[in-house]
Amino acid sequence: MIVCGLILAWIGAGCWIDLADLDGDTVTVTCAGGVAPVTWFRDRDGDGYGSDAEPIQACDPPLGFATAGGDCDEGDRHVNPATIETCNGADDDCDFQVDEGGAAWCNDADMDAHGDADDVIYACDRPTGYVSACDDCDDADATSYTGAIELPDDGVDNDCDEQVDEA
Repeated sequence: MIVCGLILAWIGAGCWIDLADLDGDTVTVTCAGGVAPVTWFRDRDGDGYGSDAEPIQACDPPLGFATAGGDCDEGDRHVNPATIETCNGADDDCDFQVDEGGAAWCNDADMDAHGDADDVIYACDRPTGYVSACDDCDDADATSYTGAIELPDDGVDNDCDEQVDEA
C-alpha cells in the first residue's frame, strides 16, 4: 500500500510500517492495546541474527526477521555473533576481528619443547620459539620440565614436582 509516498505494509495487531522510507521521514509504529513495537532485523540466512542495516519496528514477528541483530554476513548462516571464532581467515563471530584467540602457545626459551606458562600468546599458527606444552617450571634450564627425569645430585628440580634431587 502506498500512502503519501510511503510504502506501507500491514504487519498485524493493528500496525502499519514504512518498508522503504524513501522520503526519509520517521514512521511511528503503534500496536493494538498500547503494546510497544519490537525492533526486528532482516535475517536473510535464517540463523536467528539479522543485519543491523535493516531494522524495522513491528508488533508481530515479520517473516524473515529476527529479534537479534549483529549479523555481519547475511549470506552465511554459520557466521553470526553466537558462532565460535575459528582459524579460517574470516570474522566468524561478527566482532570485526579475524581469527582472534586461536591456540595458546608458550615461549620455550630453553628449547626443551616445554614452554613457560607465564609467557603465553594466542595464535592460529605456532609462532617461532613457542610450543603448545606450557608446563616448564624453569624455562632457563633445558633439563627441567614436567616429566623430565630427575638428575641425581644436580641441585635442580628437573621433573617440576617441587622436590630437588629426590630418590
